[in-house]
Amino acid sequence: MDYARKQDESQWGKGRKSKVGAKLSLLLSGDDGMVQTALISPLLASIAVAYPDATELMLDQAMSVTAMTMLPAMLCSSVLARYFNKKKLIMFGTLLFMLAGLSAMFAPNMGVLVLTRAILGIGAGIAFPLVPSSIAYLFSEHEKNQMLGWMNACGSLLSFTLSMAAGWVALVNWKLAFLFYLIFAPILVLQAIYLPNFKPEKKEAADKGLSKEPLNWKMWFVGISMLLFMVLAMVATFKLSLFVELNGLGTSADSGTGVSCMTCASFLISLFFAAYLEKLKRFAPVVSFCFAGAAFITLSVAESIPAVFAGMVLLGFCMGTINPYFMSAMSIVAPDTRKTLGMTMMCIFQLGGQIFTPYYMMLVGALGFSSERALFGFTAGIFIVAAVAVALFALLKTVQERRKSTTE
Repeated sequence: MDYARKQDESQWGKGRKSKVGAKLSLLLSGDDGMVQTALISPLLASIAVAYPDATELMLDQAMSVTAMTMLPAMLCSSVLARYFNKKKLIMFGTLLFMLAGLSAMFAPNMGVLVLTRAILGIGAGIAFPLVPSSIAYLFSEHEKNQMLGWMNACGSLLSFTLSMAAGWVALVNWKLAFLFYLIFAPILVLQAIYLPNFKPEKKEAADKGLSKEPLNWKMWFVGISMLLFMVLAMVATFKLSLFVELNGLGTSADSGTGVSCMTCASFLISLFFAAYLEKLKRFAPVVSFCFAGAAFITLSVAESIPAVFAGMVLLGFCMGTINPYFMSAMSIVAPDTRKTLGMTMMCIFQLGGQIFTPYYMMLVGALGFSSERALFGFTAGIFIVAAVAVALFALLKTVQERRKSTTE
């Protein structure tokens, strides 16, 4: 079997070995983690009406249970990658994700719907972390950052289209929105044709005489930073449908359009992530956190749908830059023998935020910020504090480097 070789330009050719085809396959293969949230978010109000047993907790579970099952699945995926071809694992995860998504339209009650979401998470968890690790393996530093940005952009574009479509379809019959999972059928074909075969990581490490290196503190720091960010950022997605409809600002179609505005903005800025990172360097997360703070301030005072859309656009600018930034940072700090595990950690922490977001919202509510507007304002304050802290740290490091270069 012909295996892919790390960052080797000579391996690419035409047909089944096309570099463009491999890039397209990887970009589309990393979309399931984003699509699963975008498709369900505009439907929550319709689901609440359709199922008498749909309590607020179960509605939150419909959003978060996917992340809960993705976590152990991703851990298993990182272990399986040591013994099996990552291409086959990606294809299996994509197939399971598609079938589980389609089955949700036949759910007779809320409990079964949540179950289909749990199975969907297993499929996404198997495939999702293997995509960025494959990108880090196949491409050099600049091309890797470009691909990570494009992967986020591709997921945002697909989520934008599907979220808007799901919101409009929900006006007719919300169950029909789950038919959109059929788009993963042609993605499976692309994976089969263009993804290269990967040598099992244990075999490759043995061939190169590499030993397994321990996890370092930088990996944990980057991962936990991603977790905390996602806990805060997902508040808008969790609460948007209820905020818009209960406050009389619009319908489920408007909620879907709001999420689509976020993903569209994320798509546009992700296209330029490599240039964004090269220009701002260590100040890149400061600007991203400022986008998030401005987004939640806008949502907290929004009295019309255009204002809601504006807030979601600002949040999209944050999501489209901070997610690939953390992924790129992990690919740098993780040792060679731990890169797949490092990317798996990032996916776990990224989606783990969806698990803790409902508990964060309950905690903030217990502190007296029970309304959606108050919750958005409280979250904005946290992002502003984070932006100031990171800016001070970045300035300190910059001053230290200049002093060091001056003395030398």
